[in-house]
Amino acid sequence: MANKSNQQPGAVELSGLSDTARLVEEVLFLCTGNFYRSRLSELLFRHHAEKAELDWNTDSKGVLSKIRHRGLSPSAAAYLEKQGLGEMAAMPRDPESVAIEDLMRVKLVIALNRVEHEPLLRQRFGRIPVELEKLGRLRYWNVFDIPEPGGPFVRLLRWRESAGSQPETSGGEHIDFAVRALVQELKELGNNPLPVPAAKSAGAAR
Repeated sequence: MANKSNQQPGAVELSGLSDTARLVEEVLFLCTGNFYRSRLSELLFRHHAEKAELDWNTDSKGVLSKIRHRGLSPSAAAYLEKQGLGEMAAMPRDPESVAIEDLMRVKLVIALNRVEHEPLLRQRFGRIPVELEKLGRLRYWNVFDIPEPGGPFVRLLRWRESAGSQPETSGGEHIDFAVRALVQELKELGNNPLPVPAAKSAGAAR
């Protein structure tokens, strides 16, 4: 049986992306390996949404088709513990890779870093991420990963570091601030549709 996460973009009709009637009210957070940034975003969203009585679900996945990590990043667990939410890090699941079906079923996808994740999404799913962004169903944040352990020479050999990094403390705070703002936005939005970004002019197109 074929792995769904490795399906080609042609398996899904682009014309169906604008059909919002079947979408679930869920935010799907994406980072590279579903180990730190997207997992912390998911857990913080669940916490803040519950406090705000926001009836949206949440999940998180990694954009890589093969993920080497297991469990939850100690940095994510440490930030949750610092916020008095340590129980949310207990018995964590292993990271999971995003599939086309994940992108198609939710109302909003948040990729944690455009520079890092847009090329990977387009490599795996073709024009689907482009069209989702046009529809307002895919957004990119600007949260960098924390530095890899092992010293500068080891990090030099890891392509992901070329996308940049930020300290653990500021990374957690950055995610928390962005998640709180998103929860407030969705709460104020109510039953109204998500805003659609303004079309780019020809000169501004990438």
